[in-house]
Amino acid sequence: MQEKCSILYIDFLFNFFFIEYVPLDGVCETDEQCLASTFFSHCNVTCTCDDGYRKFERTNSCLAQTKLKAKCNESIGCDQHQVCQPDIGECVCEQGYVSQNNSENCLPARNLDESCSATAQCQAVVGPGGICANGTCECKEGYLVVMKKSAAHNGIVIMRNICELIVQLGAYCTLDEHCQNGGVQDQGDPMRCDHGECVCRYGVKNQMPCSTSAGIGVLMHKFAFGIMLIMITLAIQTVNGVSFQINNL
Repeated sequence: MQEKCSILYIDFLFNFFFIEYVPLDGVCETDEQCLASTFFSHCNVTCTCDDGYRKFERTNSCLAQTKLKAKCNESIGCDQHQVCQPDIGECVCEQGYVSQNNSENCLPARNLDESCSATAQCQAVVGPGGICANGTCECKEGYLVVMKKSAAHNGIVIMRNICELIVQLGAYCTLDEHCQNGGVQDQGDPMRCDHGECVCRYGVKNQMPCSTSAGIGVLMHKFAFGIMLIMITLAIQTVNGVSFQINNL
């Protein structure tokens, strides 16, 4: 059975390919493989935590180091929302928190439309496409909100919004959900996967982003053309019927 590829893409001259998720310490080829599995990680032959982040074995995640790198051990604890990383003897922010610049404080991760003071708060929830703008978490330009499944630590699958890179027309795909381009959503997803290629849906203009602005006109044109074909067919049948009657006189 062919393994289904993960919903990831590499932008190379507007060609996109789907590659598998890679966990921390796994062999990788691109940063995207690592980010799909663990936020605040990158590819350096294997998936590794970014500078300022440390791997936390218990959850196999990258946790933020505090800026002053407070020391800790069995007898010296850490501040609120921090845990001790025993292999380095330093305090790191606990799961769901990120480090505040130039301080020992750990800030809570924030979802889209929630208040924030640092971009890292947003990226901890919605991925590298998130940004803190004017005190609110939102998607960066070139990204759009996509709902994805996420497995919690207790094994329960939950749905959450992330910021995903807008996909170009013609991108490789295996499922409709691989095709996202920020078009008008009130009539459903504007793109679909057709024979391994992302295309605009029927009646939706094939341009970036897919738009329904021409959709009604296209549908009306097709409807009128269909009516015309029916009328021509009926006319031909009528003429043939009259000719048959004349020939039988």
